[in-house]
Amino acid sequence: PALGVPVEVGAGEDLATTGTTDQAEDMEVENKADPLEGSYTWVLKDFTTWNEKKYYGEVFDIGGYKWRLLIFPRGNGCEFVSLYLDVADVDALPYNWT
Repeated sequence: PALGVPVEVGAGEDLATTGTTDQAEDMEVENKADPLEGSYTWVLKDFTTWNEKKYYGEVFDIGGYKWRLLIFPRGNGCEFVSLYLDVADVDALPYNWT
């Protein structure tokens, strides 16, 4: 039988902000959907049989930005699974967006 491992990504109201006021004033940021919240589920079928070093999930939209999950089934410099949230539309982001 297929092994399904659900992976959920979400952001809520308790997000911390970093940086200084000066940095925020210098940045030009587009008006995106606010608040930045949503969820995405990626079911990893037959995960134990995955042989490639890394895989990208489908692109999804949260907060007006495009994201995707990047997974290394055998780890990325370690011996356990590594999972990253990746910006999918880097070229479309405002200058100095981080």
